[in-house]
Amino acid sequence: MRIGIGIAVFAVVLAGSGYHFVIGYVVPTNINDKITVLTRKNVFAQIGANVVVYEDAEGTVVVDAQLPPLAALTRSHIEALVTKPITTVLITHWHPDHSGGISAFSSDAEIIAHENAAQRLSAPQEGFGLTKPESHHQFAARSADGLPNRTFVDSLDLQTESTDVKVVHYPVAHTDGDLVVIFPSSQVAVIGDLVWPNSFPYVDVHNGGSVAGLEAALKELLAVSEPGYRFIPGHGTPLSFEDVAAYLDMVSRTRRWVETQLDEGLTIDQIAASGLADEWDQWGSSLVPASVWIKMIQESRSVQSTVKR
Repeated sequence: MRIGIGIAVFAVVLAGSGYHFVIGYVVPTNINDKITVLTRKNVFAQIGANVVVYEDAEGTVVVDAQLPPLAALTRSHIEALVTKPITTVLITHWHPDHSGGISAFSSDAEIIAHENAAQRLSAPQEGFGLTKPESHHQFAARSADGLPNRTFVDSLDLQTESTDVKVVHYPVAHTDGDLVVIFPSSQVAVIGDLVWPNSFPYVDVHNGGSVAGLEAALKELLAVSEPGYRFIPGHGTPLSFEDVAAYLDMVSRTRRWVETQLDEGLTIDQIAASGLADEWDQWGSSLVPASVWIKMIQESRSVQSTVKR
């Protein structure tokens, strides 16, 4: 999984640079009779982000649109899976592995994202640390067919007689435009990149993310769900309520420890050199080793004042 995170995000940069990454194959995971997760893999790891498909009597709702080179292929896989037309595509945040395929759906579906994500997609963006800690990549502004055609601010209720979907924005978390898609009757929540399984979180501080905001989002997410819920992350397999609670515990305790060290006068380089306690070794990954996670905590302190909803 730790290698997989690097490869999955590497595909983002290839997509942003106009290159075509290895196609791989699709692995469907049936959550229930309405919800399926489509995960694209090659022999090494996952490619791009999970795509979640929800079909009911009124139509098909899709969560996230994969990488640009995989857009048309992703749509064809979805259409082979469902019988109802794709009516709605929800984008969990602006990163290209989640939003890159919008153009394959925008001609005949409602594309919904938070207004902050839409603003970022409509202008040139920079990505730092997307493939490895020191990486820096630039993304061009999207053309009209690659942009959401509906935005919202705080929350959105798509519930009708047969459709059971709630959408909630969690501010300054992984980015400043994260949304979570909840299917209450199925006890399923699609959480984008709020959790990176088996890794310290990747918090996009340069694009509005905050470690404290991520912690607040995870707390609220657990508060509005319950044991028995399944959480579908942007990368990796579905998580249990207990998995997310353990992830929150790691985020909360490491954040408090780093901030205590900073308040006591240690420099961030001193803290990074000494590292975290051994109990957190399992969370280090090639994309977010402990030293990078420590610096993310320090860098995001400046936006903590905006965390409260």
